[in-house]
Amino acid sequence: MMNPRLLKFPLRIHLPVQWGDMDASGSVSATALYRHFESARLAYFRDLISPRLSPATRDAFIHGKGVGRILHSATIRIVDDNDADGREGDNGGADEDALLRRARQLRYPDTLVLAARTPPDRIATHAFEQEYLCVSTRLSAAAAAGLVVVATGTARIVAFDHVAKRKAALPLEVVDAMRAVEEEAVAAAEEFRNLNR
Repeated sequence: MMNPRLLKFPLRIHLPVQWGDMDASGSVSATALYRHFESARLAYFRDLISPRLSPATRDAFIHGKGVGRILHSATIRIVDDNDADGREGDNGGADEDALLRRARQLRYPDTLVLAARTPPDRIATHAFEQEYLCVSTRLSAAAAAGLVVVATGTARIVAFDHVAKRKAALPLEVVDAMRAVEEEAVAAAEEFRNLNR
């Protein structure tokens, strides 16, 4: 699923919706979406940041054996049936909008594309924020206009010294790795956009 909006997110993973992800109403619960965003957050560090770090920094930051990271807070926003921001592209006709509103319910079976990024302007001395997208491949395939985003999220992550048991400064090596990953994603999205003009 190539799309300039998704390309801005350097981490993109596919996760199948599980039957147990659904709540009593038959749609995927917010709790399950929090867990899926956690999977994206962990994959971001394991797959994109960890390979760029020295062994000592990797041990500390990724494996929590020194200055690492902890989740401070997280938000999730379920894109509701009437939210035009959930679908990228032209608004289309009323019939298509009505169809998408009815189909917006995220349920089994489906595969989710979970995307994560760390905007460079959200990296501070002791903490950073990440942004997440959750895209339904089933609903996106049915939508003529492109991606159907079913949820967005954010997380504030704080650097924490696991030995001293207190807040710490983000290691410069980690900051540099995050900035490099994000710059590469922006460049790829721009290149994709230029090639498809």
